Amino acid sequence: MRALSIAAVCTTLGVLAVSATTAGIPSPANSTIPTHIHVVGRYGTQPDTAAGRFVVVARDLANNPIPGSSIVVDFSANPDVRLSSDPLDPSLTVNCAQHTVRAYTNVRGEAFFTIVGAGTLTPQGSTFATTRIFQDGMLLGTVPTSVYDLDATGGLGANDLSMWMSDFGGGTNPLRGDYDASGF
Repeated sequence: MRALSIAAVCTTLGVLAVSATTAGIPSPANSTIPTHIHVVGRYGTQPDTAAGRFVVVARDLANNPIPGSSIVVDFSANPDVRLSSDPLDPSLTVNCAQHTVRAYTNVRGEAFFTIVGAGTLTPQGSTFATTRIFQDGMLLGTVPTSVYDLDATGGLGANDLSMWMSDFGGGTNPLRGDYDASGF
């Protein structure tokens, strides 16, 4: 009976040691990122959360949420997005020079984003419109990104529709207007 108790204690200590060593280490496999990002404009004085809000959930190797984790949405490899310097959300920090938006996770490991911005006024968009998401410097994944205000002039209008129709019919398949995340 005593040997069984010692074995149980050793097993418990082993599990605790493994849990302690994996706690807080970011896990791309266990974390949750959006399947698509929509860069939106304003709805009055607020960001258009109905069209653009998404959440990143940071989890560690033991699948526990990580509070206080830095989540960075990195648009530096996406030439079709111009970020607004004012995110209209005090929990977000925009770095226009680095082309990033940062938030910190809450106690449940959640960081909420609504990215405010526009297109870059390029007549032909990129066929590679993706954005990287990092947790504490570790890449969680890369997601397709679309932009509603394609011409970057005062919100949605006829010019944006014209640019989207040109992209759609142009044969180059720029993904900046792929609003349904179909890849086309």
